[in-house]
Amino acid sequence: METITSGSKWGIRIGSSPAAVLFEFPLPDDITQWPSGAPDAATIHVGDPVSGIYAKLLAIYQLPGYGGYRIILPDKPLDKTFDPDMTTYGEWGFSIATVVSSEVRGLYTVRLYFDGGKLAKIWYQYNEGVVYN
Repeated sequence: METITSGSKWGIRIGSSPAAVLFEFPLPDDITQWPSGAPDAATIHVGDPVSGIYAKLLAIYQLPGYGGYRIILPDKPLDKTFDPDMTTYGEWGFSIATVVSSEVRGLYTVRLYFDGGKLAKIWYQYNEGVVYN
């Protein structure tokens, strides 16, 4: 654990106003598809209809690099059938936890934004952290 009281960290300067912190904070770029390099049936694209996203999440889970991951939609386990009411939500969020090594864990945080029944934006962030025992 580290406490910073002067200088800066990640491009954020100590003493900045809340508005400046929001402006300075390094946010990830929006992307048009996720994950990259996967077959189309297992790739979520901007413009995909919301009714097809669940099937693509299941397909992503079957990819060799993602099989051991745990994809969680809050209050919506992926082993349950698609709930048509999910088409009324403007945003879906989920996380995928990974084991990078015996000492490092990774976490993908993904947000899918819908507009007019179509996927309008994909936002994701990946972080790794050291596990201390």
